[in-house]
Amino acid sequence: MQKKIMYTALIVLIAVVVGMSIFLTKAQDSAHENELYTKAMENNNSFLSTFFNYTSTKSRYENIAPFMTKQGYASTYPSGLTIPEDTGKLVSSMKGLKVYQSRNDQEKPEFISEFQVTTSYDGIPSTENIRIYTALIEEEGQWKINAVEVLDDQPAGEEGDSF
Repeated sequence: MQKKIMYTALIVLIAVVVGMSIFLTKAQDSAHENELYTKAMENNNSFLSTFFNYTSTKSRYENIAPFMTKQGYASTYPSGLTIPEDTGKLVSSMKGLKVYQSRNDQEKPEFISEFQVTTSYDGIPSTENIRIYTALIEEEGQWKINAVEVLDDQPAGEEGDSF
């Protein structure tokens, strides 16, 4: 009888230890995944800020390079072929950034970002609401932008209304 109680207690103890181990592993995996997405989002936001806050086309493209893969960098060219030349006084500023993330694939964080950008060319401003897709991959131990696609760009209302 005492052996039966000891075996039962031992089985219960093993079940508790296994259950706790599984719970802790899942909690650690979740924390690790959150840390990865936090780092990916930080890089995404830094890229967007750098790409849409600039004072010349040349500085714009020089400053985004550290955030990008070669494929991602090339996807930012307006023509898809070359970096545009500076052809006048060009200034851009972004405000109201909202970022939405997808967790479909831990290997490839994806974001949809909305914001308003005001671009002035030779002192003439134009304000647009932009919705942009970015996908990141891990390269050289860092999350880097591997794809950029403008999903929507609409002129802002007269009072600079956003989406």
